[in-house]
Amino acid sequence: MLSRIKSFHTQRFCTTRFGDSMSNFKKSETGLPQGIVINPLLLNTFIGDLPGISSFNGLTNAACFEDDLVVWFCAFKEEHFELNTVLN
Repeated sequence: MLSRIKSFHTQRFCTTRFGDSMSNFKKSETGLPQGIVINPLLLNTFIGDLPGISSFNGLTNAACFEDDLVVWFCAFKEEHFELNTVLN
């Protein structure tokens, strides 16, 4: 069963289409592919507790809904540098 799940999440390639143009294929090394039924369970297993622990000076927040995660940060201009450092 684990090898079957792993096969869905490794050696994936993606491309982007905009109008009549299409990008070259690139290997997708992060994230979960769309449309696989088990993805919400896998995502919640790995990041389900993130909204409860994501607090940096009380300014960082996170919320999960089904298989989506959003993280936001409220800061003054001088804190933008610190945020970029943490994200990179």
